Amino acid sequence: MGINIGRSQTHLPHGDAQRLRERVALVESKRELQVERLRPVRSVLMGTAFGSTGRADRVEVIGPWGHRVAAGEPESGSK
Repeated sequence: MGINIGRSQTHLPHGDAQRLRERVALVESKRELQVERLRPVRSVLMGTAFGSTGRADRVEVIGPWGHRVAAGEPESGSK
């Protein structure tokens, strides 16, 4: 199964839901837009493990199955 994240694609096994032990980190150039995009999803995913928190330097997201993802802006000098 392929999951598209922006211009990237991640391949995951299919079958029963699996929880990753590690934390996934993504680079998001516009953190404020990411926070806004997640707001309407809350009501759709109510009753799952989903949650998101906007921080000064990143957005922390817990996916519906408990996966943790941090999306932050690139550090200055690495753009």
